[in-house]
Amino acid sequence: MGDDKVRDKAKLTLRTSGAYEILALFVLILIAFAVNNLVNVKDNPSLRLFLSAAFAISVSIVFLVLFYRQDMLEPEPKKLIALMFLAGAALPILVVNPLLEGVFKISTWSSYGSFMNLIGYILVIGVIVELSKLLLVRYTIFLNKEFDEIVDGVVYMSVVGLGYATALNLKYVISAQGTDLLIGTIRMSTMTMLHASISGFIGFFLGRAKFKEGNKFGLSLGFLAAVIFWGIYHLIIDFSKSGLQFDVWKELLMVAAFSFTIMTVTVGLMRYSIKKEIKVSQGGDQ
Repeated sequence: MGDDKVRDKAKLTLRTSGAYEILALFVLILIAFAVNNLVNVKDNPSLRLFLSAAFAISVSIVFLVLFYRQDMLEPEPKKLIALMFLAGAALPILVVNPLLEGVFKISTWSSYGSFMNLIGYILVIGVIVELSKLLLVRYTIFLNKEFDEIVDGVVYMSVVGLGYATALNLKYVISAQGTDLLIGTIRMSTMTMLHASISGFIGFFLGRAKFKEGNKFGLSLGFLAAVIFWGIYHLIIDFSKSGLQFDVWKELLMVAAFSFTIMTVTVGLMRYSIKKEIKVSQGGDQ
């Protein structure tokens, strides 16, 4: 009877999860718009910085809830979720940025032309960013007994991606001493969604590699697709430039559409896996 209640709750959550969080994200953006127009933050750098950081953290919380609520059959321990989030936040500071800036000197790439930048974005930035997240999960929580179903790969990888994106967003607002609240909140939302979704996409194949025989090659293909996603992101940013001008709203809309597409695919993979688990467990009860 208890298992039936868990399955019914999981089915209900599958129908409703995601919708509430997306609604919350829109409300957050509306609040940013209202505050931007009603409060004089331009002349108050400390307030602008505080509010920008608050919106950055709020965005991450929305997506953390979204991905966490997908796994209602056997939710992961919140302590492990928090630890993987913090570990993901440490990655750009301790591993990725020192490699990209210190070893590969990405700040000097602008002189190499668009095509070479695209190749570099895929083979260097995309690979290092996603490989660092994958190795973190593979050699920590992957070995834990709590990692006991395919969907856990999506949950933990997306959480690491969220931690990573949060660190980048906070660095973004601190280095700029705060941002335009509306544009900044939308930009941070799209980047958070993109990092979590691409990493979660890899996580699905990581979970299959652990629990399904013959799926090691699938992980390689999933990783390849993920780094290509980062190449597409670079193309979108490049397309947003008109000569020396940069169309901010074109960039935001295109990145938002791309990020939402990847998130839809990743959440779809989670739901596919959960529905299979429900079907298997129902078959086992009969």
